[in-house]
Amino acid sequence: MSGVLQRVRFVAGLAVLGTLVAWYLLRGGPVLAYLSILIAIWLLLATLREWAFRIRLMDVALNETLRRGRNLPRASHGMMLAHAGLAVAMIGMIG
Repeated sequence: MSGVLQRVRFVAGLAVLGTLVAWYLLRGGPVLAYLSILIAIWLLLATLREWAFRIRLMDVALNETLRRGRNLPRASHGMMLAHAGLAVAMIGMIG
């Protein structure tokens, strides 16, 4: 469990930062809307982080990263797109 928390700690920090930026820009409105935006941003960033982790983005050479991206199962790409799409839809519905 500590390994999972260690991986999502950075993403959770970015989600909180994104929510604070939204609060700063909008100033007001229901509190649950900001909490929902926080969850949506967290979902989007965690999804992108997991995909980057799988293809080892910035860890290996670019050609190796591209090869790993091509060799990922289509289900992995579909999962990433579905979760990212849900996060974007949530942000749109909340807004």
